[in-house]
Amino acid sequence: MRWYFLRHAKTEKVSASGKDFDRELAPRGLRQCASLNEYLKNLSIASVVCSSALRTRQTCEFSMKGFGVETVFLDSLYLADLSEWKSILEHHGKHDTLFIGHNEGISETVSWLTEQEITLPTAALVMVEFLGSDLSLLAPGTALWKGYFRPQD
Repeated sequence: MRWYFLRHAKTEKVSASGKDFDRELAPRGLRQCASLNEYLKNLSIASVVCSSALRTRQTCEFSMKGFGVETVFLDSLYLADLSEWKSILEHHGKHDTLFIGHNEGISETVSWLTEQEITLPTAALVMVEFLGSDLSLLAPGTALWKGYFRPQD
């Protein structure tokens, strides 16, 4: 199965509420989402698992516009660490799934799965293929790097 890891698009520096959770996409982020939407049309995505933070929800809404794919929003993906990511992958990674999240956890997870160090910039998409069939056996090196995409600014 293939997993797609997408870091949210570019955001405003602060939210009206002052809370990080409530930050919205910046105009640049909206442009990134339009490019992502075109790119994602070429992939087979069965489901989406997205952080419930505003910026990730907006990234999902604008990048997946017109797809009609089942989407799950999780509070636990907001600033999730590797341990939380492993649990999320075990429960939601049974199909070709797009995961939309935040750094540092999303970069750490991809690095751990592929044993290739990476730090995802905003709107970056990494595609990996899980080599096993038993998600409880997730471990370093159990996924192969299959591709990378980042919209041009």
